[in-house]
Amino acid sequence: MDRRLIEAAQMGNVDLLFNLIKYDPLILHSVSLAEEETPLHIASMAGHLNFVQQILKLKPEFATELNQDGFSPLHIASANGYLEIVKELLRVDRDMCAVRGREKRIPLHYAVIKGRIHVMKELLAASPDSVEHVTVRGETALHLAVKKNQIEGLRVLVEHIKEFKKEGVLNMKDEHGNTILHLAISGKQYEAKTLPSGGERIIDDAHSNDNKARSPAYAQNSPSSKNFSPDGSSHARETQRSTSLLMEIDESVYRSELMRAAEEDISGGGRRWTSLFTDLS
Repeated sequence: MDRRLIEAAQMGNVDLLFNLIKYDPLILHSVSLAEEETPLHIASMAGHLNFVQQILKLKPEFATELNQDGFSPLHIASANGYLEIVKELLRVDRDMCAVRGREKRIPLHYAVIKGRIHVMKELLAASPDSVEHVTVRGETALHLAVKKNQIEGLRVLVEHIKEFKKEGVLNMKDEHGNTILHLAISGKQYEAKTLPSGGERIIDDAHSNDNKARSPAYAQNSPSSKNFSPDGSSHARETQRSTSLLMEIDESVYRSELMRAAEEDISGGGRRWTSLFTDLS
């Protein structure tokens, strides 16, 4: 790419862009022939909204191109939280929400990882089905939210799932066989409080054959739950909030998964276990 065009995109200098086009009308066309990033990638990275708008008018097809690192302009703008740029790109092509870049991640995945809440909402509104897309490791956006302790992001995803009746996403497993409940439970353990009451059953309970052995009383009185002190670290608190939110989704599922995890720890002589706080902070 012409060095002057790169500089124009980096600075968001629209006047320079038009001068370059006036001098060489084919300058943007030549960019399409090279397997590298476009001025739109650069402007999306730098957050230059006006430059992005002008490029999209001149070469809307740039919106669909991946750079050498496997990112589209929408991936880049989503990760950086540039909501207005995201909106401009979606006006050109909403299907870009489903484009898989590096490690098969879509723009929503990067917005979730970075905690870009407003961008997440925009992407979900443009493509409700994107919540079902998985990475090369089989991770949904919910897996990524739990792994990165993006609590507000997790809340947005759960609300979206309920609104669009996509509860099956909650059962999806990553390449290691983990659901989002598995990930939340395996992060940290906490002092027992009360389990939530009520709640609509939206995940299949595959671990409830022995209700007595898997009851809250069993968990609280098990040898593995004795003499436990809650972890006070920030990561622990964030994990607590993740599990609390997941518990709010469905009581029966949480009970069965948590009891199973407890019994596995007991039988293996591993980590001490307790149930988690239930009140959302």
